[in-house]
Amino acid sequence: MPVPNSGGKKCRWNPEHGFEIDGKSFYVVGTNFTTGYVCTNFWQDWRPDRIVTELDRIAAAGLNAVRIPIHWEYAEPEPDRFRPEFLERLDLFMQMTAQRNLFVMPWFLVGVATGNRDVVWRNGESFFGERMTQHAENHLKTLVARLNSCPNILCWDICDEPEWYSKFPGHEQLPYDTDIFHGWMDRLYHAIKSVDPDRAVTLGFGHLFYHDYGMNVRRAARTLDTMAVTAYSPHKDEDLVHGFRSTYFLGWAVRINDYNKKGVFACEAPGWTDILASEKSLGLYYRLSLMGGLANGSQGVLPWVWNDFDRDIECAWPLEEYVYEKRFGITREDGSFKPAGEELKNFAAFVKEFPPSQWKQIIPEVDVLVPTTKPHQLHKEWELLYHHYIFLRQAGFRVNYVWPEDLPAYSGKLLFVPQSADTPLTSSGWFRLHDFVEQGGTLVYTGSSTGSLFNRLFGVTYEGRYRPEENVIFKNCAVPFAACEDATLPGKETYSLVCADTAQVLARNADGSPLVTLNHFGRGKSLFLAYPAESALKTIHPERLATHPIHHFFRAAAEIAGLRPPVISTDPRIELDVRRHADGRQLIILMNHSRHSAQTTLQFRDTNQKEDMVLAGNEVRRIAQYLKS
Repeated sequence: MPVPNSGGKKCRWNPEHGFEIDGKSFYVVGTNFTTGYVCTNFWQDWRPDRIVTELDRIAAAGLNAVRIPIHWEYAEPEPDRFRPEFLERLDLFMQMTAQRNLFVMPWFLVGVATGNRDVVWRNGESFFGERMTQHAENHLKTLVARLNSCPNILCWDICDEPEWYSKFPGHEQLPYDTDIFHGWMDRLYHAIKSVDPDRAVTLGFGHLFYHDYGMNVRRAARTLDTMAVTAYSPHKDEDLVHGFRSTYFLGWAVRINDYNKKGVFACEAPGWTDILASEKSLGLYYRLSLMGGLANGSQGVLPWVWNDFDRDIECAWPLEEYVYEKRFGITREDGSFKPAGEELKNFAAFVKEFPPSQWKQIIPEVDVLVPTTKPHQLHKEWELLYHHYIFLRQAGFRVNYVWPEDLPAYSGKLLFVPQSADTPLTSSGWFRLHDFVEQGGTLVYTGSSTGSLFNRLFGVTYEGRYRPEENVIFKNCAVPFAACEDATLPGKETYSLVCADTAQVLARNADGSPLVTLNHFGRGKSLFLAYPAESALKTIHPERLATHPIHHFFRAAAEIAGLRPPVISTDPRIELDVRRHADGRQLIILMNHSRHSAQTTLQFRDTNQKEDMVLAGNEVRRIAQYLKS
């Protein structure tokens, strides 16, 4: 994929279209780059012939960018003294990549790269302390000033996964103090901007969803120019790596990181080691993750990592200890491409043929409220949000996340609120939802907590809650919920028992109690699902989850708000991306997230056209067609 001719102009970030040069957008399809002969610190073990060979192969594969580690201690062995040979090698590397039309995304400040790297002269002090923060500022200013004139710098990455700092003696332990961490991040951001105010500055966040690290990516987004995702699915021990829950994960990580509409790209994803999965399985995982990331707004991908490491360093540190790092590569030790590498090449060719910036996505967007007032503690609710996201994608919608502090100014049309008893809404949150509906919005609440305005908002009397003895089953379903008839939810969560007052009962449980209610309130509507479907389904077998009919509830709820996808798949295992070109062409991308074949019918809203087809397991297919005006 050729890189736009820079003409000496800098690469900039456009939140809507990603990276641009002189107003021309390009989609990043690259790789994290190390060398096979040494574990990441190729600056110290410098073998230019080997590096050039790998860069030639990266460019020949159609990739257009590399992300590289800058090891702090090697580059700056003493405060304010940089190794001359490092600086010379850095200049040479930038020339090598520019000659091959490759952009470079450096990440700075220790971080982790197949092994924890400390700074010897830190002397046990915290990286976030005043002395080390000053040294970090000077380090970044020096290197950014040196590289600022290079036309092929993509953007600046302050640090890769700073949670790994906690491994070092004397540093803060997890969870970090949120104010201290973000004060440190803000200072380093402004240090880079003081030298280069034009290029984007980001930070590689990872694993935040299922751990409390004290880092608040919502707060980080107020500072950073764009969000960069390092996304590794935590579901690989529950199913094969190309299983249903894992292949949706990158798309979800992109959506929940799209704070303040600043845009997102995957700086380290997808990726996994073929020590824990077959090469074939990883290829399928890449196929679905790459296309799913694109469908959900990612403006680029740089998987971890380009190559496997040579056998003769496998028993040396850190590979001696970090045994899985040996084979994360998309190319083998002999240089041949694994299936994952072939999928990345195919994806690069696809975005060249169909540039995402030229194909407008026409899938309707729905909003989802993140059910926590503490963004650094999303680990308590991330699975509930993740499964809610899957069901909405199965229903044919694009997901946008809204946080509680957004609600005072919220002016959306349709808002889904998944909730659990662990993180109930605050009183002010209930008042904001009340006002949203009263002013004309449609609220869909699938929670199990209540507030003082609950009865009025939903037109019910709340009788209490209990743990059902049997499964919960949709019965007596009215339009548009008829497709939910007989849908079963495992009976292991808390059921909310209500009596309808002004609300209409649209579905009941098998025992006759109201399951779905609809209330007209003010100028808006409020829908209530009395049993938390997301929590009930988050642990069922992946293939049962893949075919569960609960997506019909979400599609019907959106229909009540007047939202209908332009195209739907009758088989919920298939995720759709629908786009339109200015010349009238329509592009439909079908992604079968199941390991089994799926027989589906595509139903087109505007033309009432139907098209039957069968997709093999983990198949991705595209349909391009002209639309008649």
